[in-house]
Amino acid sequence: GNSYLDFVLGASWRHDSRDTSVFPTRGGLQSISGSLTFPGSDLTYYKIQYKNRHYFPLSKKFTLSLNADLGYGDSYGDLSALPFFENFFAGGPRSVRGFESNSLGPRDRDGSAGNDPLGGNLKVVGNAELFFPAPIKTFQDSARLSLFLDVGNVYDTNNANFELGDIRASVGLGATWLSPIGALSFSIAQPLNDEAGDETETFQFNLGSTF
Repeated sequence: GNSYLDFVLGASWRHDSRDTSVFPTRGGLQSISGSLTFPGSDLTYYKIQYKNRHYFPLSKKFTLSLNADLGYGDSYGDLSALPFFENFFAGGPRSVRGFESNSLGPRDRDGSAGNDPLGGNLKVVGNAELFFPAPIKTFQDSARLSLFLDVGNVYDTNNANFELGDIRASVGLGATWLSPIGALSFSIAQPLNDEAGDETETFQFNLGSTF
């Protein structure tokens, strides 16, 4: 119902050293981005996000991938917290598999939204993935499989401290196929430390860019 007039300055940097954008085996993709609303805006806040995925060739068939996705935002001036619509979210095929998309972190347990996830101003996500080719020769150039470990969560640091014990984790098997309609990614995941109220999801898929 409310509207705001903000003047936002954004900047980003990106470095790509992968040997290929499709099924890379070495190198990495690193980026950092930030945004800041100018003083005089109705809402005064800032956000910064850092991502780094690196690939390590273990052999001709096996590649290890390590990924970090970190984000933080806060308010300044008269604003008391990061606006809720600027919050970070976690969970889902491109984050912590085995949990429903954007379902992790604080929830509106007392409001009228029905226990909906609210996101948070701090995001911590990490992934370790071992890639290997599909066992069927016909699909070895267009598909690959993986074993993965995902960890992460989002936090509202204005109302609670960051605690490692709140980090959610999952393990599973993933597959990516370069189909005629685009890249299709599938995963079967098992949460390792889900708690009451978490929304888990064993099978997930994503159409578009690979994980």
